[in-house]
Amino acid sequence: MRKGYPLQWQHVLTSLACELLHLQRARRLLEFQRSQSPHYIPEVDAIPTSFVDAKKNPEWVLIQVESHFTLRPLQHTVLNEMIYPSSSQNTVFQLNMGEGKSSVIAPLAVATMADQRTLVRLVVLKPLARQMFHLLAARLTGLCGRRIFYLPFSRSIDMGPTQIENVRSLLQECVDVGGILIGQPEHILSFRLLTVERLIKNDRTGPTLLELQKWLSQCSRDILDESDEILHSKYQLIYTMGKQQPLEDHPDRWTTIQQVFSLVSRHLKRLKDRFPMDVEVLDNEPGSFPSLRLLKPAPGATLVEWLTDDIMTGRLENIHFGFLESKDQEAVRKFVACFDVDNENVAIVKRCFESSGKWGSVLLLRGFLGQGLLAYVLMKRRWRVDYGLDLKRSLLAVPYRAKDVPSLNAEFGHPDIALLLTCLSYYYQGLNKDQLLAAFQLLLNSDNTAAEYETWIVGLDLPAELRQETGINLEDPTQLTEILLPRFHQAKRVIDFYLSAVVFPKAAKEFPTKLSTSAWDLAEKSEKLKTGFSGTNDNRYLLPTTMQQQDIPGQESTSARVLSYLQQPENGPCISPDSLALKYVSLQVLLSHVASLPTPVRVLFDVGAQVLEVNQEVAKMWLEIDSQAQAAVYFDDKDEVSVLTRDGSVEPFIFSSFRNRLGECVVYLDDAHTRGTDLKFPRQARALVTLGEKVTKDRLVQACMRLRQLGHGQSVLFFAPLEIARTIRADADKSDGDTIEVIDILRWAMLRTCEDIEHHIPHWVHQGVDFHERNLAWTAAKESGSPPDLAQLSSAWLRPEARTLEQLYLPHTAQTAQTSSSTVAKAHEIPEIQARLDLLGIMNVGDASVDEEQEREVAQEVEQERQLERPPPSKALHHKVRDEVRSLVRTGNFNSSSFAFLPLFDAVPLAVQKRLRQGVSPWSKELWATRDFNITIKNNSSKEHMRPVNWLLSTRPTLTSPMNIIILSPYEVQVLLPEIRKSTNVSLHIYSPRIRREMQTFEDLKFFCIPSLESTWSIPDTIVISQLNLFSGQLYFANYDVYRNLCAFLGMGVHFEGRAGPVMDTDGFSSTLIEMDDNGGLFRMNNLEI
Repeated sequence: MRKGYPLQWQHVLTSLACELLHLQRARRLLEFQRSQSPHYIPEVDAIPTSFVDAKKNPEWVLIQVESHFTLRPLQHTVLNEMIYPSSSQNTVFQLNMGEGKSSVIAPLAVATMADQRTLVRLVVLKPLARQMFHLLAARLTGLCGRRIFYLPFSRSIDMGPTQIENVRSLLQECVDVGGILIGQPEHILSFRLLTVERLIKNDRTGPTLLELQKWLSQCSRDILDESDEILHSKYQLIYTMGKQQPLEDHPDRWTTIQQVFSLVSRHLKRLKDRFPMDVEVLDNEPGSFPSLRLLKPAPGATLVEWLTDDIMTGRLENIHFGFLESKDQEAVRKFVACFDVDNENVAIVKRCFESSGKWGSVLLLRGFLGQGLLAYVLMKRRWRVDYGLDLKRSLLAVPYRAKDVPSLNAEFGHPDIALLLTCLSYYYQGLNKDQLLAAFQLLLNSDNTAAEYETWIVGLDLPAELRQETGINLEDPTQLTEILLPRFHQAKRVIDFYLSAVVFPKAAKEFPTKLSTSAWDLAEKSEKLKTGFSGTNDNRYLLPTTMQQQDIPGQESTSARVLSYLQQPENGPCISPDSLALKYVSLQVLLSHVASLPTPVRVLFDVGAQVLEVNQEVAKMWLEIDSQAQAAVYFDDKDEVSVLTRDGSVEPFIFSSFRNRLGECVVYLDDAHTRGTDLKFPRQARALVTLGEKVTKDRLVQACMRLRQLGHGQSVLFFAPLEIARTIRADADKSDGDTIEVIDILRWAMLRTCEDIEHHIPHWVHQGVDFHERNLAWTAAKESGSPPDLAQLSSAWLRPEARTLEQLYLPHTAQTAQTSSSTVAKAHEIPEIQARLDLLGIMNVGDASVDEEQEREVAQEVEQERQLERPPPSKALHHKVRDEVRSLVRTGNFNSSSFAFLPLFDAVPLAVQKRLRQGVSPWSKELWATRDFNITIKNNSSKEHMRPVNWLLSTRPTLTSPMNIIILSPYEVQVLLPEIRKSTNVSLHIYSPRIRREMQTFEDLKFFCIPSLESTWSIPDTIVISQLNLFSGQLYFANYDVYRNLCAFLGMGVHFEGRAGPVMDTDGFSSTLIEMDDNGGLFRMNNLEI
């Protein structure tokens, strides 16, 4: 009817449509009156479109006739405001849930705006995109003949000149045919970021994309559905720029985290005993990290105190502070454990560590403990609700937008938050079969398999054959699946190994710069206005300043009306574990309880994300509990409404016979779908609404109002877990065990709303300042007749992405404080932002980086397969037993100046020599090796090709010379063995370094000797044997004294009871000289004899 029909025919058809509209309304009135439906009064109040109005908007009548509804006066008022805002500004409106925002107003508005001159974009959230597509298709593609367009976009799309022209043609076609484009925020912002990226890179397609952006600014008219969520300050989309680089201070960056979590597990039982009501600990399998959640700040503060004690006493492997003076130790303790640190303590810590390799670890510990990152992830983030794994796109943990619903592209903006949550995700979820197999393969191919495997099996219940790595057979699928997987998949040491070897080296990367957009870009001022609507207005204080909240005349009491519905007597009670005399309520117990109520509950709105089971599992369990229900309705993992019938079949809700029989079904809406979902529940439906930590008034009301007749026959009751119930009672000044009323829940939700607004103010300010700078450059680029100023565009849009550990965690000095406050200073210079801060009484704006989440799109990199150029094959040196070695066996006379013998540590790097006094070697003069043992290939004297140490030849000590130990090659032993057997001057000893804990030690050199040793024979000095063990690669010490002596010899810090220890540097080594006596067996360090 838009064109192609004679005017007379248009009037005839319009008149017919008006008559049909009156007829349908009369039939509905009769039916509503007969069934005493609550829809009767609203239908009476509805006024059918008159012929005069129908001639102006004929499609309004067609849509009403085809969809069998009558436009109500309120809807008519809102519709006109949506199309022609009286404020003449970008505006969002509030309309009560159930008043037809999405089902009535949106289709009529977009049909009116799509006048073949305007590109109409209906912007919706991803979870609601499919539902909105089906709704518009049902409303507009019939009698109206409108076409619905959908154009998803991301950075991964190859946008060359041809593709750009195709997009332009498709958008122009949408305009020409009066179509409606369904868009998502990320698609619109990604297209803009691509344009900026191409311009900055001076790509040839940049100007073409910019022209398309100009056209969009002139022609597009946007309507935002659920505008409060779309324009929330927590949302931003970024493009990473530059070459990906590893995180600073890797791998200590993540191994320190793993070691801190090991210390945490030591204290969990004590922490639970001290705070039984504020700590949730669920023990998993042996060797695993327990599931942990802190419910209050007090346990977090205590845990930080205990962890600081552990770290200062040397229980953290990556760094030790025991060698510092007491004053320096106290400064380090305050620096690590306290948020506020004075400049004097900062100066002391910087003096001790800034020039050392452990400065990064010190800063990292401060971030975990002093700045509260560890307590934050354990208290504010819930696994599978706020974060978890999505291995389809990332090895790291990613934000979840709802329970078990990973965000499509979002990543955590803070690198260490991402690392902490990644560790917890793998600890809780465990390794799957392929991951465990990869871990074992890496283990068996490592250089230190036995020692590493020993750490894996600590605390595990294993059969005897698996106590050693030799019992592992990865070719046996039965052993892998039935034995290894159940025992190792949640073992913390195994997971730490996998994370350090696979996940973090590959995924723990950052980019130097980024391009970013936010909700402010969606609300920017353009030639055509933007309008939006939502059922709540709690987010009005966090709207971009370019978008205003406007109350429709007569609808100022919308929020209060919903609250009055909730306070009616049929709502409630609030179920909590203590009301059921339980400490914990499982899903099965909860469903069984509500099914046994006098009025059974068959609807569950999990807005509090208390149900961690998969949606289909919830549906199946509920059908087993409620024997009267014939089917279960739920959302599947593709955001489609599905129906599970009693025979186990699953069918789409839109085609199911239960679509109009919800009274026979149980219905479960997870927290991702408690907003915007529109199902027609029976008039007497009663729903259970869960409460959770992040439930605000907005989210609570949105969930409850899925019952469109709430307050008119439909009702709700609530479930609060123990910690939420305690908070509700505390906010209401009630005691434990007191009844929780609906008014108490509303008070609690409003307080959480205030906290949420205050929490997101820093994000709002930072995004507003950033948008203000970017928008100036973006507007200049669009309005420039010539190529845009790329320098100005780059300066405004490119932002640093990677931050150093000092930038993240070093306490603010005067200089860093000035830098950090620059954003706040800029905010005060923007009148609109300053006015909003004044309205809210905000004086200080904090750091927004800790809980920052970013929708991130990474450029597709060309895969490169690196080919290693290996060294040419080496030629083995022919064995040779030199005469001096034969003479030694026969006579026992050792000639240290002979070419046939080399000092054992002859290849020690020169860097070590710098620590020594000139002309003095710390290494024992009693340890030697033959040239045949030491040099294995031709023309190469390096130590890359070394033989294992297995054969030692010892001489007899005399008054003028000590016992010398010479390492022989196997060839020399084979040739000289007959002569050694007859010799009375030397002895041949079998030796092997101890590389496994259970391995027998050979360091006393008495295991097997040829010829047998005399009774008067004594082993060499301890320091000589220690150096031999060090050279041969021994991993275990015979006792603590041997360990202490070797540490002192190497200049490493060690505790000496009853004596003052040597002065140590912050890296644990002594900077003083090592002195040895003439015999090489006694050494002194700072006058300390060992």
